[in-house]
Amino acid sequence: MILIVISLLCASSVYAQTINLFDKNYKTKKYTFEAGNNTEINSNVVSNEFISRTLSGGYIDDDMKSRVSQQLAESNKLGGEMNSYLKFTLHNDSAYGLSYYVNVKNCNYLNMKFSKDLFNLSFYGNKMFEGKTADMGNSKLNYISYDQISFGIVSRYKADELTYEFSIGLGVNLGRKSLNVNLEKGELFTQRYGEYIDFDARYDVSVSDTSKNPGYYYSGFGTCVSFSYSIENRRGDMFSISFENVGSIRWNKNSWFYYRPDTSFHYGGWEVPDFINMNNEMFDDANIDSIANKYAYKNKTSRFNTGLPSVFRIGYLYNAFNAVDFYAGIKYIINANYSPLFYLKTIINPDKYNFFSLVVSYGGYGNSNIFVNHDANFGLEFGHDFKNGFIFDVGSNYVNGFIYPRTTRGEGFYFGIKKII
Repeated sequence: MILIVISLLCASSVYAQTINLFDKNYKTKKYTFEAGNNTEINSNVVSNEFISRTLSGGYIDDDMKSRVSQQLAESNKLGGEMNSYLKFTLHNDSAYGLSYYVNVKNCNYLNMKFSKDLFNLSFYGNKMFEGKTADMGNSKLNYISYDQISFGIVSRYKADELTYEFSIGLGVNLGRKSLNVNLEKGELFTQRYGEYIDFDARYDVSVSDTSKNPGYYYSGFGTCVSFSYSIENRRGDMFSISFENVGSIRWNKNSWFYYRPDTSFHYGGWEVPDFINMNNEMFDDANIDSIANKYAYKNKTSRFNTGLPSVFRIGYLYNAFNAVDFYAGIKYIINANYSPLFYLKTIINPDKYNFFSLVVSYGGYGNSNIFVNHDANFGLEFGHDFKNGFIFDVGSNYVNGFIYPRTTRGEGFYFGIKKII
């Protein structure tokens, strides 16, 4: 329950890198408390208008569906994350420059890949496929929710006018819920006059233990490792690289694994000679058990492993002028149907206690057609140091998503707070 409260009140260091720029205002520090959250959703084809209406349970009209359908590629994707953290760091002023931290996180990731035909079949039905085969294969859906407690050590030292920092952390993952759907093959043929349909499929589904409420019960356990490395020169330019959450979760024995090998299903309907005098004899061949054995899932309770969405990041901070910094970075998430995300921040420092950041990014769950249909995302960030060791940072990488909801495909925000003692 405590972790749920944290996830609602706090948020993610993943996007609030620039908040650390204020650390140079404090030459000595004993403790640091941090909290933060990052929430976002992005797609290469589904508009913000469509996403918002779906999440709110509103009515999706034909015009809205048509605008998305016209933009569909053969393979499409949509994904999002909501990650929160609460972190405590103990700084050590010894000659070794060691610091120690404890980090508590709540992580939620959703991603899906789907074919053009799967979207159209889901929202329009199979009328448009009369005499044709709808191809729904090569589609996936993955969702994972877990809490994490990690412990780490940070080493910071200077040599040859350069400052080096290295950190490594070990984490314990407490799994709440996992859902994985892999539709390798899915072909639906509709006879031109609707007399029959043929369905060929191969798929598997794995679901974590659903017998208890995931809000109060952990059904999986795993471990992970994270590390980072950075080099900073005396001008303040800095190169950094990091890997986060490299690990997995093994779900308990009450989890379910459903699979279906290659199977063909032909449905021609039921013949009803006399609707008025219809009796139960026509349903004799429709016994539920026989249908399930022939056409439905093969299933069993089984443990299974889920690889964590592991984050790789590389970036360079360039101190161009006294009041302007540039930060260029690449982010990539493994196990998430994610493309590399490229972004550039222009950081403006009017004084040592404030900064404004302009962000341009593309990639991720979106795509790289940067000058077409607002595929590039534009963001704003603001940070303030209250001069007493309390630092606040807030921003969004998808400001254009609020301005052009029909043509943009990403929305989200992040914020972070830090207290230095």
